[in-house]
Amino acid sequence: MGLIPAPQRNGKYCVYSKQHILLIQMIRQAQSLGFNLIELKDLVQIKAQTGEFPLALTNQLLDTKHQAIQAQLNALHTTEKRLLALKQDLNTMVAQKAQLDSAL
Repeated sequence: MGLIPAPQRNGKYCVYSKQHILLIQMIRQAQSLGFNLIELKDLVQIKAQTGEFPLALTNQLLDTKHQAIQAQLNALHTTEKRLLALKQDLNTMVAQKAQLDSAL
């Protein structure tokens, strides 16, 4: 995918610089927070090319990811409420049926 610049070679071994290691650490940390490599591509390429951390772009990516997580949380809360309501409805129906059966 070419997220980091090609490392120098020493014979058949790759020699990674401190910048390579920092970029890889940044990528791994972002992945652990739910980012995929495609989402990180522009950010990592700018950092690799300029040596500067693109804070504005990073904040935009983080805000977008945060909004997506909030939407997922909202959907989960809605599902939880529906699940609890179904449980209550089923328990009420079974209890009412038991009362009717015992009354007969």
